[in-house]
Amino acid sequence: MAMQLFTRKEVAYQKIKEGILNREWQPGTKIVERSLSQTFNMSRIPIREALSRLEKEGLVVQVPNWGTYIRKADEKEVMEMYEVREALEGVAVRLAAARATGEDLDELIQNVEAMKKTAFKKGEENFHAFEEADNKFHVTLVKTSHNSKLIELASLCHLRAEVIPGVVSEESVKKERRRLLEEHRQIVEYLSAKKALAAEKLVRRHIFGAKRKAERYFREKEKERE
Repeated sequence: MAMQLFTRKEVAYQKIKEGILNREWQPGTKIVERSLSQTFNMSRIPIREALSRLEKEGLVVQVPNWGTYIRKADEKEVMEMYEVREALEGVAVRLAAARATGEDLDELIQNVEAMKKTAFKKGEENFHAFEEADNKFHVTLVKTSHNSKLIELASLCHLRAEVIPGVVSEESVKKERRRLLEEHRQIVEYLSAKKALAAEKLVRRHIFGAKRKAERYFREKEKERE
């Protein structure tokens, strides 16, 4: 019985965490245990235990008498996350250049192809599909290092492609997505050719660019409050 409960708790944990990282729930969204219980076809006990674990990891926050919510990251935390991402993904891709299997490379290529399918299509559904494929690329990239401790650290640091909103033109969105696609394609090419230093340099620049975008977003929000 204990083993069955543990298995259900782990399933609930993985499903909820995947939903958060893939942005099925936006920051600030309330998590309803009863709804998850029906969706996952399990009691609320393993779901409650999974949420407690996710709170320790900083993905959700439990407010007494109000419920559990997807945690909102502040500016300092977002900036720190990008610094950690740059370091961890840099190490990961350097290791991946030596350790990536054919299956690893195929999965990365599939992620890029999934991004291409929705990159220039309009609509909220396509927007989320593109971001999910982008996120999966980075998660797969870390897994391709085949270093369990690195993968664990990346997971604890909530390694993911952050969506930083902003008022931008349609043309600038297309330009940005072309750049992302080209850089992802180039990363896979470097890994295939086992060019570790080139791959690491590009990945670090890639993440640093995302950090600069986030900094601009927070500066704009600060000006709006003035």
